[in-house]
Amino acid sequence: RTHTNDFRAVANWAGRAASVSADYVHAVGFSLGAAIIAAAMNQGLTLRSAAFLSPALRPKYDMWPRYALSTIQNELAANGHIKKNGVLVGRQFLECLRDTDLAPRWRYQPQAPLLICHGTGDERIPFATSSKIFGKRAHDTTFRAFSGASHSFRPETIHRPRLIEEVCDWFQMSSAFMSSANRFDEPATMARAPE
Repeated sequence: RTHTNDFRAVANWAGRAASVSADYVHAVGFSLGAAIIAAAMNQGLTLRSAAFLSPALRPKYDMWPRYALSTIQNELAANGHIKKNGVLVGRQFLECLRDTDLAPRWRYQPQAPLLICHGTGDERIPFATSSKIFGKRAHDTTFRAFSGASHSFRPETIHRPRLIEEVCDWFQMSSAFMSSANRFDEPATMARAPE
C-alpha cells in the first residue's frame, strides 16, 4: 500500500512538474514495479499509458515461496532482515510478498493503453500468469511474448534491444501519443525530481 501511494504521489508530482495533469503521465514498470503501477491504476490513478515488463501481480504465489525456505526464515529471525544481492530486505517487505495477490482484484478496465511484455522463459514470474491475466483483454491492451526470454529479458544481447524497441515503438504508435486528429501531441516533457 505504501509503495502504491508513493507511486501515485510521484505520478501526480510529475504531472504538476510538467504543467500537465497526471493523466498525461506515462509509466513503465518492471516486475514488482509493474505491480505497484497496476495497483495504483486499479485504485483509480489515471495515466496516459503504461507498460508492464514481467509484471509480478501474484507475489503470494510467484515470489513468496522462494522466501519461505527455512534457511531464509532462519536468517530473517536471526538478523531481522535477509541480504539479497547486497541489499537488506526486511520482514515487512517479505510479509507484503506473502500477503499480496493482485490478480483477483485486477478489474481495471483500460482507460489508457497497456503494453505487457513477458518472456516465455521467465524463471521468477511464470509467463502463464501474464498470459492468463492480460492475454485476452480489451483492444487497448497489447501483449508481447518474448520467446525464451528470462525474467530480466536475458540473454540481453538478444532480448533487451527488442524489448527497448517494442516499448519505444509502442509508446510512439499507441493512441497514448496520438491526438483525436491522428497527429502527434506536443513532445513529452521529462520531469526531474528535485535533488
